[in-house]
Amino acid sequence: MDMARLAGDDPCAKVAEYAARVTSPVLVLHGTDDALVPIAHARRLFDIVYRASSASRFVALPGGHMMHLTRPENVSTPIETWLS
Repeated sequence: MDMARLAGDDPCAKVAEYAARVTSPVLVLHGTDDALVPIAHARRLFDIVYRASSASRFVALPGGHMMHLTRPENVSTPIETWLS
């Protein structure tokens, strides 16, 4: 689904619907200064995922949106820990 169609619909409801279907463990890394997706929204979405897979983890990190591009040094350790 392209972003224009998604934005014209109810994107939060759609993402929450899909999140409820996730049953494998998920690592969510979210920037505390994300101006595009507030951390409270990401946390609520994570809570939906967590109900289906309690092995999932949420990690709040300094940074904004797209931290894997803007602050890769912040995301590498949590990812390595998750995978070990």
